[in-house]
Amino acid sequence: MRTPLSLLLGAASLIGCAPPQQTFTEQIVHDPLLTVHSAIASGNLRAARSELIAIEVDRVDETRSQVKTLLLAELALKHGDVVNATELALSIYSADPSHPQAAELLGKAHMQAGRFVHALQYFGTAKGNYSLHLDKTRVSDLSHLTHALQAYGDGDFAGAQRHWSAITDRSLMQQVEDKFAVVINAE
Repeated sequence: MRTPLSLLLGAASLIGCAPPQQTFTEQIVHDPLLTVHSAIASGNLRAARSELIAIEVDRVDETRSQVKTLLLAELALKHGDVVNATELALSIYSADPSHPQAAELLGKAHMQAGRFVHALQYFGTAKGNYSLHLDKTRVSDLSHLTHALQAYGDGDFAGAQRHWSAITDRSLMQQVEDKFAVVINAE
């Protein structure tokens, strides 16, 4: 229910007497960091990079600063710059070892570099950290990824394929397909 004050403020903003107030949902939808994340997820890396460079984040806002750092790391990884991606993700992980995205990104970087033992360790950490945040889908995907890497390391390629096929996150599947030259869920 709208209060008389909110109606007055809305009318004032319409006629230019007061700045329009964005709702929380509008703030999220128009968040440039979300735009960058969407661009990375859709493979539009050039747009993601230029958007990300243009975003200025106040160091006081630690969460947004961490998000920007992790997006830079994700972008570096997509460009094959494993060293830079690892350094960026490690800067977050070192400060907060319970940060699930930082641990996952470190796992991805190590997987891309072929350091599967380290990748397994970081994916295991990320899985545990996501479970603390009750992100069951992410826990399941990382569980399948760790089982697939273990099976792959043991030479059980059919077992690895079974676990890879159970991953639901399209970007994670794409990384596996790129790294291991396999096709997951071919139609």
